[in-house]
Amino acid sequence: MCEHQIEEYEKFEAAREISASYVNRFIDFADVGEESSQGWMQRVRHPWISTRRRSYADILKDQSVFTITSIENQVEDILLRIKNLTAIRYREKLYSRLLDLRNHLVEDEENMNVGSLRSFCHFLRHHPGLKYPSITLSQENNINLSWEINMDKLFNICFLSNNDVRFVIFTPNQDEPSHVDRIYGSTKLDTVIKFADRQGVMEWITE
Repeated sequence: MCEHQIEEYEKFEAAREISASYVNRFIDFADVGEESSQGWMQRVRHPWISTRRRSYADILKDQSVFTITSIENQVEDILLRIKNLTAIRYREKLYSRLLDLRNHLVEDEENMNVGSLRSFCHFLRHHPGLKYPSITLSQENNINLSWEINMDKLFNICFLSNNDVRFVIFTPNQDEPSHVDRIYGSTKLDTVIKFADRQGVMEWITE
């Protein structure tokens, strides 16, 4: 981007930020006084005349802060929705566990994967009768659920973005119960429970 384009971009960004979310940062209303409507419009059309100049780096920094704040707000909104899922008997315990996981991430200036959390919320709404699982986070900060009974019964789901999931199933072979089938794979969110049910998993993860 040439110097002229950068300058024009900075002017455009400064003008855009006169919107409601930025106006208090740039315009001191105490200084407006009895200024005529014509003078006010002049300042709106050309805010770079009456505001501090902002570098391209400043603009990128502000956008980064806005993105982080947006993610935090989305995570908080989904967590509250989970807390209010009245069909989930252990919703308070679940919310508390998720909050602990989120707070540990925030200490490291990270946050939960919004797409994963949204998929998890969708899963809970459609399957409220499951037993309380072990809840952890993957290295990518995705929600990870696990139900385990002894060494031969395990069901693990990792929720990804876009309603994708990874899963692991350990279950006794239906023809030879002494043998443990170990199944790994990936599928869509609305399919994983149907697949698990065919393996007999629902018998020991449903309340």
